Amino acid sequence: MTADTLFQKALVLLDRGDFIQGERVLLEAIERGRIEADQVTLVSASCCLGELLVGLGRKGEAVTYLGQAERGQSSRIRIWQQ
Repeated sequence: MTADTLFQKALVLLDRGDFIQGERVLLEAIERGRIEADQVTLVSASCCLGELLVGLGRKGEAVTYLGQAERGQSSRIRIWQQ
């Protein structure tokens, strides 16, 4: 599956309340996004995972993914400005 397809699958799982599988699929989407160099999905999935972890009370872990999303967003802005 593509990174975007995995991200969409994770959103469905999270919408159904399946946080364990949603987290697992988000991690897959992030890894696939790196492999595919899909910055949009990488940032989206990282942000979503960070927010999920905050909601689950795992703030320490969330910082990693929210930071990834922020760094990815910054690099996209630089690319668009060129």
